[in-house]
Amino acid sequence: MGSFINTAFVWVVLFVLYVLPTMHILFSRRSNGGATLGWVLVNLVMPILGWGIFLIATQPEKNRINKARYLGQIRARNLPLSVKARSPRQHAEEIAQEISANS
Repeated sequence: MGSFINTAFVWVVLFVLYVLPTMHILFSRRSNGGATLGWVLVNLVMPILGWGIFLIATQPEKNRINKARYLGQIRARNLPLSVKARSPRQHAEEIAQEISANS
């Protein structure tokens, strides 16, 4: 009975150290293509350290989203006052009227 428990413990440790981080890297949207293969190889050689490095090195994607959102806010601030004062619906109706008038 003790041999079974020892074997089960070894399999659980191997699963937690190798399989879970590797599956996370494979199915993560943080890397694509060849980079994913590279991260999987690093993870197989150095399991916990490789996974930790992967999580740290691929983190800037969140910063890109924030930067795009920030640039959108800056562009909105620089719009003329006439555009800011109108709702999007009013703006769309004016564009539709201009298009129908030009047709």
